[in-house]
Amino acid sequence: MKTKKKELPKVLVVDDDAEMVYLAQYLLEQCGYQSDTAMDVQAFKKAYAQPQNVVMLDLTMPNGASEAICNIMVEQRAKHPIVFMT
Repeated sequence: MKTKKKELPKVLVVDDDAEMVYLAQYLLEQCGYQSDTAMDVQAFKKAYAQPQNVVMLDLTMPNGASEAICNIMVEQRAKHPIVFMT
């Protein structure tokens, strides 16, 4: 009989501050979540191509990156929660 391995929820952390990304990733993994990270729009697009359960997004990223990322999620009709942080 095969045992189905439970897949951990995946959180995508998007922030331009490397220390915040590291801290969020560390805390999420300590709490039993998988995490992906991105620090700009290009990295977000690459990570977002994979299934995510939640996106944590910094609202104060430079050059309108936060707004661009929100627009991408709206265009793709994101159905998962988005946690805005600053």
